[in-house]
Parts: sequence; structure tokens; C-alpha cells
Amino acid sequence: MNMFNTKIRDTVILIYYLVFMIFLFNIPVTSYFINNLVGENTELSKNIFLIIFCSTHFLLFFLSIIFFRKEIQSKWVDFLFNWKSNLKYIFCGIVLIFVLNIILGIFLKQQGTNQESLDIMLKISSGILSILFYLVTVIVGPINEEVVFRRILIGDGNKIFSKTLLLIFSSVSFGLIHIHKISELPIAIPYICVGFIFGYIYIRFNNIFSSIAIHVLNNLIGILLLLFIV
Repeated sequence: MNMFNTKIRDTVILIYYLVFMIFLFNIPVTSYFINNLVGENTELSKNIFLIIFCSTHFLLFFLSIIFFRKEIQSKWVDFLFNWKSNLKYIFCGIVLIFVLNIILGIFLKQQGTNQESLDIMLKISSGILSILFYLVTVIVGPINEEVVFRRILIGDGNKIFSKTLLLIFSSVSFGLIHIHKISELPIAIPYICVGFIFGYIYIRFNNIFSSIAIHVLNNLIGILLLLFIV
């Protein structure tokens, strides 16, 4: 893909992701829109919210497959070929995330709006919406975020900026996108740290499947903890 087409592809994905995150996760705006649409039917409004959440994620997922279809096969083969090295870094990354969460959890007691929203959606989802929610949270969402924050910001950005600068920028951006109020800034710290680990693994292997693997595993562990422990 030439430079011009790459810029168009990256611009489309970044704009879509930015608008999607601002609209969907700004809960008061989304709730106001849905409530005006369905009136006082709380159950219906929650289901509509879940449908929007899942459908927008799946749309970005399919767009990413279309845009990166030529790269996917070669990177997947490379990921499988280096599976032992990938597994070692993924395991170390998960352990590091676990330790960081314990340490930061001592100082950060506040729960962010993003986490509260996920908790609510986890509780209200049922049937097919429940299956879609788990797919998005554990697989589709992490893939979308890796495409945006690692593959595009770092992978394409390193043609202009240094990888170190892009690693910092993508990590901070990843952290900030998970908060919705200025008062939640401290809560961005764990996300920034996690984003840094994902970014480092992406740079280490130059393969988005490496960062996707640890991201999916991290989210899977988080969902299992919410379901069976918390």
C-alpha cells in the first residue's frame, strides 16, 4: 500500500474510533439520545445501548480486516513461527500487569466511569446480547484498540517519529481514552502502564498479533474476575 492510501486508511480508522469513543462512552449524551428515542422504557434503552456498543465495535473490526487483509496472513505466520518467544513475553507482561494493578490499587481507590459502564453492561446483558458483549470485550475490542494504538500510531507513525516517542504517546492516548472526566485523570495511570506494556511487545516483535494476544488474555482475565470473584 502506497503512502497516500496508508494515510487515507489510517485517517478513516482514527476518525471513526475517535467519534465512536466520544459519542458512545460519553454516557450522559448517549443516554439523553436513547431516552428521547424510546421514552421511559429503561430496559429497551439499555438494550439499545448494548446494540450500539457491539455493532460499532464489529464495524471497526471488519473495516480493519479489509484494510489490513494483505498483512494479516504474513503476520499470523510470523506470530506462530515465533510462538515460544511470544509466549514468554506475554506471560511476563501479564505478571507485570498483575503486580502493577496490585500496587496502583493501593493508591487508586476510585472506579472510573469506563469500568462502571462495563460493569453495568455485564449485568444487564442477556441472550445473544450477552454473547456479543463478551466477544467485544474479550476479542473484538482489544483487536480494535491494538489496530488504533499500536499498529497505526506506532507502526505507521514510526515513519515520521521515533518509536520511543510513539510508545509514550500511544500509551498516554490509550490511558486517556479510558476516562471520561478530568477528575478521573489518576485512573488513567493503570491504563497508561498497560498500554506501555502492549506497545513494548508490539515493537519487540513488530507484529500486531503479539500485542493482541496479551491484550485479549488481559481482558479475559478481567472478565473472569468480574464474573466469579468480584
